[in-house]
Amino acid sequence: MFTRQVLVLASVLSLVGPSALHCSLSIAAEATVLPNASPGTAVLKVSETELKELAQGNNRFALALYAKIKDKQDEEGRNLFLSPFSIRTALCMAYAGARGETAAQMKRALALTLDDSKLHQAFNDSIRALNESGQGQYEFAVANSLWAEKTYPFGESFLETNRAHYGAGVEFVDFLTASEEARQAINRWVEEKTQRRIAELIPPRGVTPATRLVLANAVYFKGRWAAPFVKKETQMAPFDVLPYRLDRVRPISNDRLVRVPLMHRTDRFGYASLRLVERPTSQHPMIDASPEAGMVQVLELPYMGGHLSMIVLLPNRHTLLRDLESELSFEKLETACARLEERKVEVFLPRFRVTWGTEDLGPNKLAVLPDLGMPDAFDCKKADFSGMHGKPATSSGLFISEVFHKAFADVNEEGSEAAASTAVVMSFSGMPGPVPVFRADHPFLFMICEKRTGAILFMGRMLYPTTRVQNR
Repeated sequence: MFTRQVLVLASVLSLVGPSALHCSLSIAAEATVLPNASPGTAVLKVSETELKELAQGNNRFALALYAKIKDKQDEEGRNLFLSPFSIRTALCMAYAGARGETAAQMKRALALTLDDSKLHQAFNDSIRALNESGQGQYEFAVANSLWAEKTYPFGESFLETNRAHYGAGVEFVDFLTASEEARQAINRWVEEKTQRRIAELIPPRGVTPATRLVLANAVYFKGRWAAPFVKKETQMAPFDVLPYRLDRVRPISNDRLVRVPLMHRTDRFGYASLRLVERPTSQHPMIDASPEAGMVQVLELPYMGGHLSMIVLLPNRHTLLRDLESELSFEKLETACARLEERKVEVFLPRFRVTWGTEDLGPNKLAVLPDLGMPDAFDCKKADFSGMHGKPATSSGLFISEVFHKAFADVNEEGSEAAASTAVVMSFSGMPGPVPVFRADHPFLFMICEKRTGAILFMGRMLYPTTRVQNR
């Protein structure tokens, strides 16, 4: 007979496993500034090539995770927004304590291609660069923390790896007899680090007397466009809410069109138009057969400071967003970004807010992560997180039992604000030719990226724009 132990992350992950003690470990996603390493700690700087390799792995994970989540909530056709960077960071903090087949599976699923001797230092350099990149032109902060059950014998090596490379200080709490007080303390920390944009990340009973550790990661970004939209040019205009399921597609009518504030600006932006969908939906009365089917416009909107930008992928009117989502791969996204050229573009983009959380996936929300190829980490009989224990040869009895994640974005004429997000700013140059029109008055994908490495920090889809602080 065994009892279960839980590890919870806020992106929050929850680990559970067989042991003589019923406990849990939680991991959370949220934001703070990475402190300098303590005196005497060796800081091994990684190369620019290794940082880009880390970012490429992040993007492969981002697209794989997005595909799993998208498939899970497609039936309802709702907006989606998350920070794959936040979730991956929290999982990598847990990976530091994984061993054996559990570690091997997590490394593959998280697309961790760097050797372990370089991996955590690469995260350190990446987080530090993001935290220091604003230089007064925008706000950006990444924060990590550990919330540990005070009676559990966590190993000093595991705690030091997270402290030195992720800036995750340890708060010892009483999950055994005061789990609700611990939950509230963690949520207050998340709320503070995200400027009050992410509240109640861990829901009631999200941590219990079984919890032994919460690993929390948070990201906050607020920046102004390098070329702001002019408010007086924003006009209410129809947005075509095209359903995903073709059996629900209706002719254009009042219940298919919603009126939204559509921002407008003509300026120099990174722009490309290319075929990203090879197998567009056809043979349907509401999808016009056209040689243009499968074409996608790609736009880059830089933020002030030159380090972050928003990438918007807009299928043309002969292409369903669902088809783009199904076919978008790491290689296709790389090709699209490489094809961007700075030119004059007339841009129409809706003003919107979106909040999304794992609770939107329903009671089986956890299934998307094991399905990425790391089932053992979520299996109470197979998980091996013995590297978290004070005696590495001893089984920790921990496995991941829960994951919580929330993300928020506010896109308006002045710029963007995102909790659990990042953006890349780009400069402009000239290119002759007719001025293309980028009119986002139908569903699109958008991402906030870091320019130097191309890392996707936030990713989402907009099916139904709203300026209210809620999802649909």
